[in-house]
Amino acid sequence: MNAAPYWIGIHKINGSWMAPSQDRAAAASHGYRHFGHEPAKFTNWGPLQPDGCCGFNMTCVLVDFDNLFALWNDAGCEHAWTPYTGVVCQRYGDQPVFPF
Repeated sequence: MNAAPYWIGIHKINGSWMAPSQDRAAAASHGYRHFGHEPAKFTNWGPLQPDGCCGFNMTCVLVDFDNLFALWNDAGCEHAWTPYTGVVCQRYGDQPVFPF
């Protein structure tokens, strides 16, 4: 795995850190998974995080695999979509893999 930070899909929505959730029935006929949001049940924040520091729209969460514990850091969502940032996503065994 690349040592660059990865966006893990968590967003701050209305003041709460929300994780993607799935409604399998809504998209099953198309072979896709619909993602809503629900409060995050697990967190792995780094020391003093989330701190809302140093950016605009600090509502995305990055995980840094460069450190031993893969700790989380809040970041501006503009940083979550750079060529240097990866994205963590989930794929089920019955879903095809498409190259990017």
